Amino acid sequence: MFKIIIIMLGAILVILLVGGGYLYYKLSNSEVFVIPTTKQGSDFSTETGASASANNETGDAPSASVPATGFTIDVSTLPESQQSIIRTLGFGDTVTFTPEMVACAEAKLGVVRVTEIINGASPSIIESTKLVPCL
Repeated sequence: MFKIIIIMLGAILVILLVGGGYLYYKLSNSEVFVIPTTKQGSDFSTETGASASANNETGDAPSASVPATGFTIDVSTLPESQQSIIRTLGFGDTVTFTPEMVACAEAKLGVVRVTEIINGASPSIIESTKLVPCL
């Protein structure tokens, strides 16, 4: 009888160790930041109507035209989850993107995708990691 109890306790211990190892592995390899999608569109425009229609008629990829001073996004207009991520990265109530940052992003992701992101699309986790050096 005593031998059966020892074997059962040993089996329970092995199961607990395997389960704990699995949980440790899953938690240590999980993503730190999850960037949710946002609504499409934004408060600013990167193209005028004439140039946008010219791009649509010719089929050329639109280019992100950024003013020489860059552009600023008010963090309070973003979803709460994105606000917390931006504040974790050390930004304040507004984020200013310079033309150099946009050029770096275009080199990493391409002009079309950067234009989509500027117009309100959310970057994926992989795209976000590619864009970190541009900040």
